[in-house]
Amino acid sequence: MTRELPNDATFLAARIRVTIDCPECASPIPVNGMVDQVLCNACQSVVALRGELGWHRILGYQRGEGCPEHKILVNSHEIKALDYFLAFGPKGGSLFRRWRNVLLEIDASGIRCPSCGHGFDAQRLGAEAVREGEQVDAFCPECGTALPIRVPDREERAHTHPQCLVLVGETALRGDLREPAGESVLFSCLGCGAPAKIDATVPRMMRCEFCEATSYLPDALWLRLHPAQRKRAWHALLVSTPSIHAKAKSKV
Repeated sequence: MTRELPNDATFLAARIRVTIDCPECASPIPVNGMVDQVLCNACQSVVALRGELGWHRILGYQRGEGCPEHKILVNSHEIKALDYFLAFGPKGGSLFRRWRNVLLEIDASGIRCPSCGHGFDAQRLGAEAVREGEQVDAFCPECGTALPIRVPDREERAHTHPQCLVLVGETALRGDLREPAGESVLFSCLGCGAPAKIDATVPRMMRCEFCEATSYLPDALWLRLHPAQRKRAWHALLVSTPSIHAKAKSKV
């Protein structure tokens, strides 16, 4: 990714927080990055983010859906949530959107180190992303912690915004979520005391292979093998110019 930017370009960091309701058990699932699937910690279902739960739905206001914060109703067309952010700027770009089983929060809180809380300069980070392209990386100048940063692919940019330069601070798990965690622990059958090796593939109602008694795995052990995902914010770093701002404002 190498792009020529006009001289009046600046960079805006939109902080994004997403939660969806599991379609199987209705439990909330934090979505801590732009991934194509997430794992429900309550029922262990792998939820694909497509169709009605796709990113075009998560990050886009639907036809006729209102924006309560800014008293605007989109009557005739769909619009990207980040168009609101670009239209109203950092001071007025806060959004709280509850749409069916999606909760989306966007604001202008700055990018911070996940370890020490040091603030990153969005202008410097944007300039580095333009200069370094796909090889861009970022480290906290205070503690040296690496900050996750990557260039979105064409489809991801289409779902976020054409002016999305990089995605920063994602912590969502990637890859095949059906693959169990490698950790295993020893647990004694509550019926006969026989040892059993327990990992993430074992159901919570475990049947002993020796006495066939059923043991209910305690909360501490279950959560050790199935750690809950906490809600974490991530950022979309956007390019803005007066003309981009005006175009976004005309849409909303």
